[in-house]
Amino acid sequence: METWKAEGLGPRQLKKAKDAMLKAMQAAQTRREEGTAFLYFSPFSGYVNPDATARLDLIHAKHGGTLTPANLKAVVADLESAAKAILAAL
Repeated sequence: METWKAEGLGPRQLKKAKDAMLKAMQAAQTRREEGTAFLYFSPFSGYVNPDATARLDLIHAKHGGTLTPANLKAVVADLESAAKAILAAL
């Protein structure tokens, strides 16, 4: 996932964005083994679903990599939608 730049957001708004990004990255690090899905949260696991990465990069490009008060709701909605779609595809 690419780095985002925040402009003009307060602490509560940043928390919303951070939580949505965390959900999306956790979904990207999820993989199914032996019929169950489990999460890798270790920074040392190295596993990231390439389809999920592409989906998250598209969201980053769509919004120009910048979080503003004007686009915050759209970015959060896109990230939450992506996380659900990534998990559903497993």
